[in-house]
Amino acid sequence: EAALGGAGEPPKEQDELAARISEDILAYLRTVRLDQIEGPSGFLHLREDLSERASIRSDGLVREIVIGALVVE
Repeated sequence: EAALGGAGEPPKEQDELAARISEDILAYLRTVRLDQIEGPSGFLHLREDLSERASIRSDGLVREIVIGALVVE
């Protein structure tokens, strides 16, 4: 569960952009090992990496990803 934080007005294709970012996040998470995201610093790095990827995918419209819940199975 996550929320996207951006600057300015949301784009008209907001749902499409959110779907592309969501796909990108899932693809990235498939490459991450559990030990990489353990603990506070691992979680911080994960959030920073995801925020950077979302910013790139959105051409700078998304500045931050706020992770509300993360379930690891």
